[in-house]
Amino acid sequence: MLDGFVLKQPCVSQSGPRACRTHAAEACPANAEPTLAGARPFDQTLTFGGEPGRMYDVTLHVQGVVESKVYANGTDVSELPTDGFQRAGTADNAKNQRSVFALRVASPPATYFFNALGRDAMRRSVFAVDYEALLTIQGGAEVHAWIADPNCEAVRNCGDPDEPAECVPVDIPSLEPKIRATLGVEPAANDGQFIGFAVKNVTVRN
Repeated sequence: MLDGFVLKQPCVSQSGPRACRTHAAEACPANAEPTLAGARPFDQTLTFGGEPGRMYDVTLHVQGVVESKVYANGTDVSELPTDGFQRAGTADNAKNQRSVFALRVASPPATYFFNALGRDAMRRSVFAVDYEALLTIQGGAEVHAWIADPNCEAVRNCGDPDEPAECVPVDIPSLEPKIRATLGVEPAANDGQFIGFAVKNVTVRN
C-alpha cells in the first residue's frame, strides 16, 4: 500500500518567480483543525493490509522535495538536517504558513509529519529530504494521507541559492525507482513539492 506511494503538491498557477498557488483563484478554504487548514492538494485514505488486529512495524524510506514546517509539541525523531520526521503534535500555522505533509493512522492512533526540518530552514526555499521512518500500523487499519496548505501558496521546486528572482530546481539523483515511477517525472522537472515512500522492511509484532 505504501510502497511507491507519493503525496504530491502540484502548482496550480505561478504567483512569482519562486512561488505558486496550490488552490484555484477563489478564497483559501478554512478548517478548524490546523493540520487540515487551507488547500488540500492531496487527500487520500488507504486501508493497510496484513492480518486484522495484528501490529506491524513498517520502515519507510522517505524521499522528497518540501518546504520546512513548524509543528508544535510531538517528538522530533532526529536532529539530522535532512530528517523531517516527527511523531504527533499539530501544525503551528501562526509560526509559518507552509504546507503540512502527514499520515494519520487509525490504529494504533498516531499522526506522523514528514517535513519538520526545523526553524533554521524557514527561508523561502525547498529542501531534499532522504531518511528512514518507522511507523506502527495495525492490520486492516485506515491510513489517512494528506497535504494541507494554510495560505494556498507554496514555494515552487526552488532550492538554494535563496534569491528572490532565481529558481534552481532541487534534484534527488538517488530517488527510489518506485517513487520516481509514481511521481511520473524527474524530481528537477517537477514544479511543485512531494513526499514519497518506499517500504524497506515490515516486522510483525508478536
